[in-house]
Amino acid sequence: MREPVRFSLRHPWNAGVLIILLVGWAAYIWKGLDGRLVLLALSLWVLLGWFIWREILLEHVGFLDRWVWHDYDKANLRYRRAVDTGRATGAAYMALASLAWAEGDLSESVRLLEEGLRRMPSDAHAHCLLARILSRLGRHEEALAEAIRCQKLTDDGPLGSMALGEVLAAKGELEAAASAYHKVLKDLPTLAEAHIGLGAVYMAQGEHKEAGFHFQEALKYAPRNPDAHYWMGVWARSQGDVLLAMEEFQKAMMLRNPDDRAHRVAYKDIAEALAWARRAVEGS
Repeated sequence: MREPVRFSLRHPWNAGVLIILLVGWAAYIWKGLDGRLVLLALSLWVLLGWFIWREILLEHVGFLDRWVWHDYDKANLRYRRAVDTGRATGAAYMALASLAWAEGDLSESVRLLEEGLRRMPSDAHAHCLLARILSRLGRHEEALAEAIRCQKLTDDGPLGSMALGEVLAAKGELEAAASAYHKVLKDLPTLAEAHIGLGAVYMAQGEHKEAGFHFQEALKYAPRNPDAHYWMGVWARSQGDVLLAMEEFQKAMMLRNPDDRAHRVAYKDIAEALAWARRAVEGS
């Protein structure tokens, strides 16, 4: 499920900006204040902020780098500098953890999420992401605890059930994982990630017909999802349809950024599956 856009709101510097704008606007309307004085006051406040609250300015620039200009390297740099001050908001830790997760640095992402959750303990998305990462690190009991916290924070909503499904599947508790994914799809029947997760569980159980249905549903709702194409290829391979498998693996490879490790399927797994399909086609 898509990560929320976290803007660093709770900071005294932001309150100062708001006060300057409100007072300046009121003075302009009722007293005819020169707008340039408001601009000067804002400039001085920014300058003061750079010396006293540098972390919040770095966070704001990092936010723009990530969500407006999509320059993840610069966003990583800004957020890292903000966090290194020791005074960053929880939003900065969450943002940096997400970037570390996408880069494949799972241990660093866990550290940042845990630090961020000390500042923002009610962030359900952070608990969900932490559960997923801990699960991939093999720390299943800790992952399960985080997934349960996410469920409580979302009142047993889809986000918590998604986290629970992934953790239980990684633990090998397939029936319970399938139940969690079914619960998600009851509320969000078009969520491709839930269809992929449930399809993967069915594949592990040997229920290929049900698995194929859910992979097709995932592709219907998210035709550019590389994980969906990969799993459709795995299903086709299980059915002996090598040509379809190769086609799906090729699509997964084309759609997948090798530097983005936040997907369910590792890039090397897609590459290995495609290499297998090509060898199978050439040998037939």
